Amino acid sequence: GRSSAELIALARPFMTRLSNSYGESVNLAIPSNGQIFYIDVIESERQLRTQISVGTRDHLHSTALGKAVLASLPEDEAKVILSNIDRVSPTPNTVVTIAALLRQCAAIRERGFAIDDQENELGSICIAGAFLDQDGRPLGALSVSGPVARITDELAQAIGEEVVEVCGMLTQVL
Repeated sequence: GRSSAELIALARPFMTRLSNSYGESVNLAIPSNGQIFYIDVIESERQLRTQISVGTRDHLHSTALGKAVLASLPEDEAKVILSNIDRVSPTPNTVVTIAALLRQCAAIRERGFAIDDQENELGSICIAGAFLDQDGRPLGALSVSGPVARITDELAQAIGEEVVEVCGMLTQVL
């Protein structure tokens, strides 16, 4: 497979495009040992912003990035992963039951993108899509994250559609 350095180099132009479109933070993460691992971040220049550092790990079940990856896997596989991880509640909005998370995955497959609406961090919304390797397996995910005050439902939908488009283009070059 691709090294992280190669993946970062290939994803950067797509991340820059999303950053330019919305002025919000853009994140690149890969699944790693039942978590997601941030390998590149373009931070928003706005004062109120989501701050995540490269090298940080986060939960699969409560982040849009993690959900996008889970939704790209066969359901039985996603179910096994979900039953093996610690489904903690970082916020009161976190969805923790396997049944509800699998329902979210089905909705993500239909819509093409994942949303975490203050499920991982209060005050923060994240919209993500997964990109796939040549076997159609999720290699990682890209997300746009920002404060709830700025990300309206309409904006989340627009971001989601562009994230899906960008992830499709990234999948093509992988």
